[in-house]
Amino acid sequence: AMGLKAVFWDFDDTLCATSEHDVPALAAATAAAAATLAERRGDTAGPIDRERLRLEYKAMMSVTPWDTRPEPMEVGAFRSAMWSRAVALQVVGGGEGDPDVVAAGVAAQTAFDKHRLAHLVFVPEAEQALRHARALGLKTVMITNGHHQVQRDKLAAVKAHLLFPDPETIIVGGEEVLAGRPEKPSPSIFLKACAVAMCEPHEAMHVGDSLATDIQGGVNTGLRAAVWVSKEFTQAPKDAAAQPTHVIRNVGGLAAVIDALLVEDGAS
Repeated sequence: AMGLKAVFWDFDDTLCATSEHDVPALAAATAAAAATLAERRGDTAGPIDRERLRLEYKAMMSVTPWDTRPEPMEVGAFRSAMWSRAVALQVVGGGEGDPDVVAAGVAAQTAFDKHRLAHLVFVPEAEQALRHARALGLKTVMITNGHHQVQRDKLAAVKAHLLFPDPETIIVGGEEVLAGRPEKPSPSIFLKACAVAMCEPHEAMHVGDSLATDIQGGVNTGLRAAVWVSKEFTQAPKDAAAQPTHVIRNVGGLAAVIDALLVEDGAS
């Protein structure tokens, strides 16, 4: 029998609604930057357009979320400097090295991290979905892309060890990168999960929200199923490089997918 033996889980926007948590955290960041600048410069700075600041920071983040140089800056300092760059675009005569602009950037990043890490939790459906898989004897492994420090801080904030008690069952892409190996969608990180779960790729399924990393990775690795979490519950675009085998609105929908695959196994 070809049976299903393991379920692999993405973290951000799958087991944890990270993007939703980022909204108030970014608001806290822009408020902190504006307040710091006003405090240090008084009226001479003029008011900061917080929405513009948010958009310009997010644009920089989408290009380089952390320092990729051989001797990288610490990620918090790197992001503080990005906030400072975004602030400097609005401050007359305030270059990136301006101490007030630097302080505003540090304040923004500090406020962002504090707010996000204080409020981050697993989605309400996560525990039940994991329990369902485990009750059926399936192994569960988390595979999360992202900067090693940023991901570990988020995992600590949600107390990930309570839902994934065995440290081997949490694989962080950024730690693979430090070891000279690629993260999702490369097959190597999925094959590492297969080794942890003691299964073959065709005996595992992966669930995640990213067509480019999660679904593409599942397809690249030859997994049994690649389940797409689509908040809007839309089908994948026809021109997407990788097509999911199933689409669910959130991980609460995964139990039905697992059950259907196990029914297929029983019939084969």
